[in-house]
Amino acid sequence: MAQDPPAFHMEEFKQLKSEIGTLLQRIETLIKFSLFGGVAIYAWILTNVPKSGATGSSSQSVEFLVAAAYLPPALLFFSASLSAVTYMHVNVMAQYLRRLEALLGFVQYGWEAHWAKSPRSITYALVGFFVLLLIVEIIVSYYLSLSLQSRP
Repeated sequence: MAQDPPAFHMEEFKQLKSEIGTLLQRIETLIKFSLFGGVAIYAWILTNVPKSGATGSSSQSVEFLVAAAYLPPALLFFSASLSAVTYMHVNVMAQYLRRLEALLGFVQYGWEAHWAKSPRSITYALVGFFVLLLIVEIIVSYYLSLSLQSRP
């Protein structure tokens, strides 16, 4: 059951393009989860702050909330790391697709060849977004933990 080489490469090209799309959706999902997850954790912390003058194990819960305040930056850091690894994998696949485009005779017209010459503005914007958001979350977590620790 031998297959025609150009037909095989066309099918391989389609499959790899589909896989790249799936991997890019994973990056988008990680961004959403890190954003909404961080907001949900901060909201949970703010709704569970012990009331002033309450008796019981409030010091333990405050310590727990202080530790939980640093979960959003940790979540964002790990999401960004996994996004970076996924992006590197996509780049390896894109390099192979460029070779396939050349093999199939589309070296000047293929999307991967075109994209290779384009500026990486989306990539730079995402990196900048992750870095800025991480800095903001670290600052928010720091001041939130200070606020929690200074409660009577």
